[in-house]
Amino acid sequence: MSKKWKNVLIILGTAGVVYVSFYFLLPLVVPFVFAFVFVLVFAVSNIYFKRIICICQTYPACSPETT
Repeated sequence: MSKKWKNVLIILGTAGVVYVSFYFLLPLVVPFVFAFVFVLVFAVSNIYFKRIICICQTYPACSPETT
């Protein structure tokens, strides 16, 4: 087999593996990625609103010193 055909087979094999991995694994991974981004967005907003509302002043049991 010539070097040219060997390179073509390597490129086609790599493209096939990438295609199959995206076809089968991407639907399984995407929900977890969306959930992770969702949690990050709401964690930042939770920190922001926690500072504004100051629940820990109303309920001392949830203050960081007691946990």
